[in-house]
This record gives sequence, structure tokens and C-alpha cells, in this order.
Amino acid sequence: MLRIAVLDDERHALELFESVAESFEDISHCGLFNDADDLLAYLEANSLDVLFLDIEMPGKSGMQLAEELCEIRPEISIVFVTAYSEYAVEAFELSVFDYILKPVSAERLRKTMNRIGKDRQSIKPASKRITIHCFQRFECKADETVFPLNHLMKAKELLAFLVSRKGAVTSWEQITEALWPDMNYEKAHNNLYITTYRLRKWLSENNLSQIFESGRNSYRVVPSEFSCDLYDLEKAVKEGDEKRISLLYNGEFLEEDGYEWAYPIQAEWAGKLNLLTGQK
Repeated sequence: MLRIAVLDDERHALELFESVAESFEDISHCGLFNDADDLLAYLEANSLDVLFLDIEMPGKSGMQLAEELCEIRPEISIVFVTAYSEYAVEAFELSVFDYILKPVSAERLRKTMNRIGKDRQSIKPASKRITIHCFQRFECKADETVFPLNHLMKAKELLAFLVSRKGAVTSWEQITEALWPDMNYEKAHNNLYITTYRLRKWLSENNLSQIFESGRNSYRVVPSEFSCDLYDLEKAVKEGDEKRISLLYNGEFLEEDGYEWAYPIQAEWAGKLNLLTGQK
């Protein structure tokens, strides 16, 4: 059962949402607010699972409130409900869960609620060991289960690129320059929005959401949540562990994936290992 709240400055929009949501058996409570301060006061003493949030409101906008809540209450799934489609890219940069256009229908709300329910049931068991391989080919697995990503080629490349950044916060400009170097600003930005959405959806479906974080123009992987042969190899080189190096370096970095941005990293590793082994 989910506790939800709706914030909208228009009373009729709140009433319409309530009439649609009242038949949902998986909603235990639906709080209605037309003022952001009232909602924040409510959150000081009450828990909440999902917040349905209008974007254009007097005073503090939905975007501003969502950014604030992502910092102080990250456990709340935020869904924008708006009459304006042009905010979609910016909304998903804030890692909101979904984006619904008004008027809200029962069918559309059901899709969102089903996804939220599935996402909240997909927390990985503590024993699950997530591993990412970068040498020879890019591969992601948990325990011994490999999760294929070849049907989502750009989502796979985005994840590989962020893994190569080793947890560093990466801007959309850095990503689009690497993944879509010859594309204009608007199209590249839109492609990143779509690709990020698909990556987050794939991670959620495979109980891997904890390895990826995104915010307002910031994207990163979380190295503490997975092991990676790239990171292990760097450690082995620093320690001079030749046996470990030979086990980990079983092909060039992303050799089979053919990403242009990976070529300098391939060359860097070839140089490092040649120097270490005394080869010219």
C-alpha cells in the first residue's frame, strides 16, 4: 500500500485527481495540497511514498520543490503532472519517476502506479554481487546472471561511458560530446533524455538501480555498489600484482564494442601494460 500526495495550485485539478485515484486499492492515503509550504510542513511529521507534483505554480515552482526533495527526501518517488510537455527533458534530469500530462486518466495513472510498485519491490538482496566487465566486451551481471543490454545500444554505451569515468560526476555536455559528437545541441539533448530514461528503466527492471545516480545535469555510477575489472586492474597495476593483471586483462578495453571515445583509454592501457612488462 502506498501513501501518496498531490500538490497543485488548482483546486479542480486536485479534485479530479482524487476522483481518479479513489478506486485504486494500492493507495492507502491521498493527501491534497495547493501550497508547497503546507506540503513541506506535512512531510516533517509524516512519511510519503509518492508525490504527484504540478510544475507551474505561484511562488516555489514544481521544479524547485522537486530538486529540494531529491536532496532531503530521496525516498519519495516524484511524478510530475502538468499540462505542458516542454518540461519533460528537464524533469527527467532531476530523476523524477514519471511525467504525466493533464488531464490524468485512470489508465495512465495505473501504469505509473504499477511501475512504482514494481520498482519498490525490486530492491536487491544484500547478498547480490553486481559485477561490470569492461575488458574485451562490456557486460553487467549480478551473481552469475548476465543482463543483456544489446537491445538498448545507446543505454549500454551510456553506462559504459559512466563506468569509465569511475564515479565522477559527468555533465550532459560531456556525455553528448562522447556519444553524439556530430549532433546538434537540441537533438543530442533529447537523445540523452531518452537514453537516460531507458537506462533507468532497464536498471530498475533488473534490480540494479543502485549503481546509477542522476540529478540536474549530473550523471554518475556508484562504484561502491559494484565491482569492476577496470577498477580492479588499476589496483593490481599499482600493487605490481602480475598474476592478477594477467587474469584481469583478457582483451582490450571495450574492444568488441567499438566506441570511439574508448580508443584513447585502450591506448593508455596498452601503454601501461607494455611498460609494466618491459615490452616495446
